[in-house]
Amino acid sequence: RRRHGGGGGGGGGKFGATGGTGRNRKLADLYRPPHELLYNGTLHDAKQRALARQRWLLVNLQRVDEFACQQLNRDTWKDKMVANVIETHFVFCQYDELAEEGARFARFYNVRAPCVAIIDPRTGELVKQWDRFVPPSDMHSHLSLFISDHVLSSSGYDAAGGGRQPAAAATTAAGAT
Repeated sequence: RRRHGGGGGGGGGKFGATGGTGRNRKLADLYRPPHELLYNGTLHDAKQRALARQRWLLVNLQRVDEFACQQLNRDTWKDKMVANVIETHFVFCQYDELAEEGARFARFYNVRAPCVAIIDPRTGELVKQWDRFVPPSDMHSHLSLFISDHVLSSSGYDAAGGGRQPAAAATTAAGAT
């Protein structure tokens, strides 16, 4: 099911071959973006959607000529366990580094493809990033651990080892003896 519109991640540009028959079509399907998981819109709109749903923003910056990016599409995003974590806890965007939205993301966060980043939708802070191909089992572990260690709420997040506590929790903890 599509989240919002269709297409290749809101940033323009295509990943993999399009059209054709036979072998070219099979390769295009093998390396296609995970349209069923993607929010198709600008980074600003994705932040707003994530904020409204109290979810983290997961951004994958890609380049069609970078094989590690194609591996993410072929292996990692197609994995059912990874897809389940993403659908449950994230708003997921994928941008081509050479397209307008992807170039803007790359400049703002000073990153290059391949990049998978978790963004706090309230502040725009890049909280976690990977700059290589991450196999499905590792990505599932990384995302699951992140979710268990970082609770997103409208008043803050509690991160193991140094995140902000929501105001009510901080008040309760301070008042306890």
